[in-house]
Amino acid sequence: MSIHLLKPALQVNDLYEFATRQKSRWMEHAGQIVYPVWTSRKPAREKALLDGGSLYWIIKKQIRCRQEVLSIVPYDSSADEKPSYLILCSPELVRVEPVRKKPFQGWRYLDPDNAPKDLGALTMMEEPPPPKMEKALREAGLL
Repeated sequence: MSIHLLKPALQVNDLYEFATRQKSRWMEHAGQIVYPVWTSRKPAREKALLDGGSLYWIIKKQIRCRQEVLSIVPYDSSADEKPSYLILCSPELVRVEPVRKKPFQGWRYLDPDNAPKDLGALTMMEEPPPPKMEKALREAGLL
C-alpha cells in the first residue's frame, strides 16, 4: 500500500510562482529530468512511498498540487557531516482540490484516504496572466 508526503512550499504566493521556481531547479538523474527535494531524514516508509506515492505541496496554508515520487537517493556532500537525502520527484505538477492545512516544518506522511482529489495537470504559461484575470483566477482557487 502506498503512502504520500506532505510538505510546505516556502516563500511562494501561488501555483504559477511555485511552478516557475521548480522549473529553474530541475536536474537530470539517471537520464531523466527530476525535481529534487532535500531532506535530512530518510523516510522510514520509503518502500510504501515509492509504490505510487506523491509529494503534496502546501501553498499559502492550502494543499494545492502534487508530484509523483520517483526515487530517494543519498545526497553526497563532503561538507555535511550529517547524512542527507534527495527525494526525486516527477517535474509534472498535478493540481488538487484545495484543502486547508496548518503550517509545520519539514514533511509529514499523508494517508492516501486523506489525500485531496486531482484536478488535472498544471499547464505553465510563459507569463503570468493580466492582473484583472489573475485576481479572478485567485478568487476561483485556480492560482
